[in-house]
Amino acid sequence: MTPSPEAISPLRQRMTEDMRMRKLELKTRAAYLRAVAKLR
Repeated sequence: MTPSPEAISPLRQRMTEDMRMRKLELKTRAAYLRAVAKLR
């Protein structure tokens, strides 16, 4: 289940869009998002 657009922070949305534009693989994007989430 994916979160609704309202639940995604603007920063996370921006990061996701930037990674997509750079054509990073899905697994790479997931790893980056996991790493950033651990910084909390």
